[in-house]
Order: sequence, then structure tokens, then C-alpha cells
Amino acid sequence: MGFSKSISASIKFSLPILFLFLATCFLPNLVFATDDGEQCGERLANVTSENDMAKMIRVIVGEENKEASEDSSHIFLEKRALTDFLKADDENLVLRAPFTVMNAAQRILDLIYSQGVKKIKLPITGEEVDFYPFFSEGNAITNGKLIVGNEKVIAQVVNNIRAQAQGDRSAVSIPLLEGSHGTGKTELLKLLSIGVENLTAKSDSKFANYTYSWVRLGEIPSLHRFIPSTNEGGSRVYADLGSPLGDSPVVLFPPEIQKALIKKSTKTVQALVSMDPTPVLKLDPISFFIRSQIVQHYSEKRGHPLSANEIVEVLNDHVVVRRQVIGRTYGNMPLIEKQPDDLDIAGLFMTPNPVVRFASGEGPTHPMAWYFNGKILSGHGNAIQFDELLRNPPALRDMLLGVFESREVSVGGAQTVPFDPVILASTNSANIQEVKQQKNGTGDAILDRLTPMPMRWSALPSQIIQLLILGKQKETYQQPLKEGEEHPVTGGKIYDLVPRQEGLNRLVTSDYRYRIWFGSGADKVEVAPHTLLMMSEIIAASRMRTNPEKAAQVFQGKIVGSNLLINPIDRLRLYEGTRPDVTRDEIRELTEVTKLLKEGESGISARDAGKWLSNAIAAARGGRAGNTLTPGVALATFREMLTDEAISSPSNKVRLEWLGLADEVVAQMLIPRLDGDISKALANGEQVVKSAYWDILQEMWAISLNPEATTYISETGGQERPIDRERLAAIKEIYKQKNGRTLNEGQIAVFHANQKGLGIKEVGRVPDESLLDAIAQYYAKLTERVAGFGALIEFERTGIGNDDVKMAHTSLISALKAMGYNEVAVKDALMLINDQRSRNRIN
Repeated sequence: MGFSKSISASIKFSLPILFLFLATCFLPNLVFATDDGEQCGERLANVTSENDMAKMIRVIVGEENKEASEDSSHIFLEKRALTDFLKADDENLVLRAPFTVMNAAQRILDLIYSQGVKKIKLPITGEEVDFYPFFSEGNAITNGKLIVGNEKVIAQVVNNIRAQAQGDRSAVSIPLLEGSHGTGKTELLKLLSIGVENLTAKSDSKFANYTYSWVRLGEIPSLHRFIPSTNEGGSRVYADLGSPLGDSPVVLFPPEIQKALIKKSTKTVQALVSMDPTPVLKLDPISFFIRSQIVQHYSEKRGHPLSANEIVEVLNDHVVVRRQVIGRTYGNMPLIEKQPDDLDIAGLFMTPNPVVRFASGEGPTHPMAWYFNGKILSGHGNAIQFDELLRNPPALRDMLLGVFESREVSVGGAQTVPFDPVILASTNSANIQEVKQQKNGTGDAILDRLTPMPMRWSALPSQIIQLLILGKQKETYQQPLKEGEEHPVTGGKIYDLVPRQEGLNRLVTSDYRYRIWFGSGADKVEVAPHTLLMMSEIIAASRMRTNPEKAAQVFQGKIVGSNLLINPIDRLRLYEGTRPDVTRDEIRELTEVTKLLKEGESGISARDAGKWLSNAIAAARGGRAGNTLTPGVALATFREMLTDEAISSPSNKVRLEWLGLADEVVAQMLIPRLDGDISKALANGEQVVKSAYWDILQEMWAISLNPEATTYISETGGQERPIDRERLAAIKEIYKQKNGRTLNEGQIAVFHANQKGLGIKEVGRVPDESLLDAIAQYYAKLTERVAGFGALIEFERTGIGNDDVKMAHTSLISALKAMGYNEVAVKDALMLINDQRSRNRIN
């Protein structure tokens, strides 16, 4: 907005409103968001009283942000003097607010470190990486929002920020987050925006952030023609001006005092980010000009050049230090989306000031001839992300290349403006290839300044379930499935329901541990066991690259012909920790080849996965679904959405492949689980089967130590008991039929030894699921002699059966409810198992 428009407006509006109009030009300290969350250009100017400030905050922030404005309005009203940076230690502002002597990367690093850092092992590979709860745990600082998976890429981004914080940022490549939507690329900036806002808005916080405003500028005659003014009561009143870039007040001090302040704050900053403070101390052209005019005015008035202390003294009379909140709502971490070919340079960088350029007689090179109000410059001192960077017009890419290299901005003859942000960029793989193929060579130049960091859709069922729940977290509820008294219902917690996997640890889900549902009241939909796991497996399988010919084009190794690569079901079993026979070399090769094939760039997208869950929940609320999301409901919804193209597939061939994968997942993953649950229930409950498990385990170990052994020590009773070799042989045969391999007692022993090594107490040990299922099926067959499976199905359908069948059905329902089923889920499981058995008979 130009000066002329602002001045003419002053005739009709009061002074506070005039300053609000001027805000876009002079005060980047405070930016607010529109209804859709996008940052506006409006900025809050200085007003004549604290009352006006409080009123204006309420008006601008609006009802939807009422709580935020009331909580932090005292911060906007907080005023300090420049000399507060020179006070004794207890009151010294540079020690109380170390942000004021940090560069942008150090600030962001401090923000991330505030929630700690720890070491974790990645799923499958077991590789140890730094783990940052700020991004990955959904804590209060980020309003519960988080990024699921991609921990290694997040660690790489933080390492890059650390490199920027330590030295010459122009020598550090920009992280280029490569992948499709829904992988967390733009979530990094969103989390930083939310976090910095929450922390800088805290009272008495070490994250307090300060900037400055110029005041009493009417006392400096040489500035009159550059400053907006009004005539009040016959006197000319000149406006206060905010720091154009929202800089720290430390930039205003003479160099020798700046050095002293940095030295004074070094221990404080080292304790926070493990490095010395290295603030960017170059003044923007407007502030440099105003500061120079003030110093010159008083130097001429006093008749001698001012000393450093005198400069601070006179600046103190013309500077007000103000605290500011930065982040998402008030805006200083912009997301720059792809720009059109007709670039809005002014909107991106800086806008001409026509009053200074023409009416005052000054040209475009004058420091006051520009407003530094562009969206890109609003990221100065914080973070900025260029989304779809490589799709921008070449002209903008060339401009940005200069910005990346110099960390300075100069447009249209304007003086150079210092630019100190943490810069992130994002794109997809296709755009990288397009830029590489450009013949004019400009693509190579910008790619040289970028470090690609792939962020792809996960093919790990554990992370896919976490993402499905994350999309519904506000309407997810959980209740522990434990014996005894009724347990409280709480909001769904992702890592309670699906703990993070490490290495080849077995996947743990909510199944058998929690009863979960979406919504409440009449909209409540209970989730049947194994439903979310089945959905995640279908999604994961669709994302896998399994073509051996394509693998052979990029990799040489045994894995190219292995079922672990070719067969999605084998891969799922590996990812779920049920393939203990896989070697380290196989895992290493599989990891390498799937990276080379860019696994996770295709398949069912994150957006479609979320739509599938939403539609399945809606389907469960209607008809005869009984407000229960079962595997059957989810499968019917999946097929319908694929037919209606509500789940997008690149071709009909791929659509049919996904339907085939769903059938394979049902037949080889879901049905065995449901069958196992029925078997445990028919065997008089899971606890009975688990008790038998530990005794049978002791039998096997006794025989492994002495093949001629005839007795073992019972774990449940501590007594010596005879080994039942007939039972053991029958269980081993069931195991072989179910798993396609012979039971290896040594692997079972290693499985339990690993749990012991992790410090799991005896009471918390988890049985090997494959062996447990075989034992359950053995005992279930004993029950089926009285009431066969077919009779139970017939009773479920028709209610007809003899007393033995009725008793067996009642017992079945009771046992399955203890595992998290309700009656609708039981019926769905029985029907799915029966359908599968019927198909097998036909085939």
C-alpha cells in the first residue's frame, strides 16, 4: 500500500486505523491468518495506547482465535528499552531472551531441541538414528500434530539445519524433500510454525522474541519527507515505524557493543544448541538509513562524532523494544507455493514506495523507496519452504539461486536486503528428472544447491495404521482390554494403539490390547479386530515394487530372485516381524533395491487411504453393519471405491492387480488370524491356550537338551510332568501346514531370548504368534469334535443347533468378546472364514 493512499485515508480515519493501513508497509512483526490458514499481508502497526492495541488484536485475530489473542495479548503489549540489553545479568535481556542473538537456524534448532532428542532403531534394518520428538511424537508444543515415519529424513533435515546454524549458510545445500503428497514434506514447516508460535507466546519463556519500532521520528528533520504524518490540533504527528524485517534489536548496537553482547550470551546459547551465537547483524537498508539519520542529527547537534555509548543513548530515545509472537497464526514461516509464469515479484519480495520514489524526488535506489513486505522476505529470521520448487518458472528459479547462494535479496534496483531464513524445498521425482533433462543448463545449477531427501509413502503396515488413526485422531477412542474392573475410555493415542517398531520386532497393534472406536453417541463405530491391519496390508502391498526384471536393471544380488522381493505376502510377513529366518544380507539387499526402485512413489495414495477409512466408517454406520467396522465392511467399501474410481489407479490393469492383492491379503493374512482367534476361543479362551503354550515350550526345550527326555518342569505349576510327544507331534504338523515350514525350536528360543534381552519381565512376555496359533488350533479341534465349525456357522445363520452347539456358540462369543470382538464382528469373522473355506473346496 503506497504512502499517498495512506495519507489520504488519514483524513477520514482516526490515527490507529491509519497505522493499521500502513502496517503492510512497515511492520512485519505480526501477520495473521485467513479462515483457510493462509497468511495475509496485513500487519499490525503501532497505536497510540495499550487499550487501542488490545482492541485491535481482538478485531484482527477474530473469534476463531479468541483464546490465542487473550492468552498472548500481554506479549504484544510488552515494551522494553534498548538499554535493557545492557543491564545486570538478572535483568539483562540478551540473557533472558537468547533468541535475540541467534541466527535463524540456531533458533529453529533450539525449537527442535526443546523437546529432546534420543536414539531409536529403524524398523526392519535396525539402523540407529537420532529421533526428534518435536516432529514425531505429537506433543503439546505442536498441538498433538506429528509426522509418522521418515525418521531418518527428519534427522537429515535437522543435521542440515545444524550445519546452517554453525557456519556460512550460503555454503550449505538446501534440503529438497522429494515425494508425493501425504508423505510429510510440508508438515515439517507446519510443525515448526505451530511450535514456534506456542513457545514464543509463553510467558517468561526462554523463547521470548523481541524486535523494535522507531518512535519520535518527528524530532529528526531529515526524516520528515519519508515518514507518514497527520495534522492533529495544528501539529504535525509523525508515525512510528516497525522494523521492516522484524529483526532483533541487537542489530542496532555499535559493533563493539554487539561483540560484548554476543560474548555475554555465549554460555547461555551453548547450553541450548551446543554452539556459539552467530547472529546476522547486517541492518536492512531502511533501518540503516533511519539509524544513520538519527546518529547524524545528534552528532551535528552536539558538535562531535558520537561515541558508542552516546549512540546507544540517542537510539534509546527513538527505539521501543517489543516482544513478538512468530509462527503460523501471526505468520513468519511462509510456505511459497508454485508461482504462475506471470510472476508477482512485488508480492514475493518487495513493493515500490511511490511517495519516496516520485513525490520526494528520490529514485528507486533510495533505501526508503521500497517496502520489504513480500511473502518470501517474511521468512527472514525464521523458516521458509518452497513447495514444488522445481515447477516454478525458470526466471524465479534463477532469482532464488542467487538468494540461496548469497542469502541476500535485491530486486529492481533496490538496495541489497539481508535474508536469514532456514530454507526448505519440496518437489516430486518427476520434476527432478525434467530439470535434469533441460538443455540450457540452468536446471543443473539449482540442483547443485539442493540435497534431495526422499520422503515416500510407507510400505510398513505399522506406519500405515498409525497414519490412518492420525487422520481420525480427534474422533478416535480407546479402552484397554484387560481382565478385572472396567477400564476408562480415553482419546486415541497412536503409539499406545500401535507402538513404534524397531528392527525386526513383531508388529503390535491394538488387536487383543484395546477396544477402539470412531465417533461418539449415535455416530459411534466400533472397530473389529484385524480390520485396520488388513487395510494397512492391502495399502502396503499396493506400494511395493515386486518386478524382478526392473530390479535386475538397477541391482545385482540374490534378492532379485527372492520371494522377499517378488511376493508381497512374504514381504508383509517380514515387515510384521514374523520371518525370523531372514538374514542380515537379505535385509540389506532388499533395503537397497527398494530404494533404487523408489518404492512408495506409487500405489494407493495417503489421501485415498484416508478416504477409504472415512467411507468404510460411513458404511459401517448404515444398513445392517451394526455400527461396527469389520473386515467385511472395509473390503466391500474398497471394491466399491475402486469400481467408482473414488480410489484412483493409473490403469484398469493396476486396479485389477490391487483387487488381486486384497484377495491375497485376505486369504493369507486375515483368514489365518481370524481362524486363530476362533481356535483360541473354541479352545476355551486365549488364557488357556497361553498357559498351554508355556508348558509346550518347556517340553520342546527339554527335548532339545536331551532327545530322550520323558519329563519337563511345568512353568504354570512348577511340577515335573510327562512330555506328551503325541500332542507335540500334532502341533508341529499343524504349524508346518499353516506356515509352510518346519517348526524350528532354536528360532523360538532366540525370539524369547531377545525379549529377555530387551528387559521384558516374565509377566510381559509375548508368545510367538505362529506357535500360539498352532496350539490353539490343536485344542480347537478337540472342541470341534463336539460342535463342528459347520454347525457353528449354521447356528450363526439360522439359530438352529443342538444343546452342544448352543453351548459352544455361547462360549465362543464370550471368549471372542474378551479379545475385543462384539457380536457383529464375530459373525463377520465366521462368514469370512466360511467363504474362504468354500472357495478352497471349489478350487
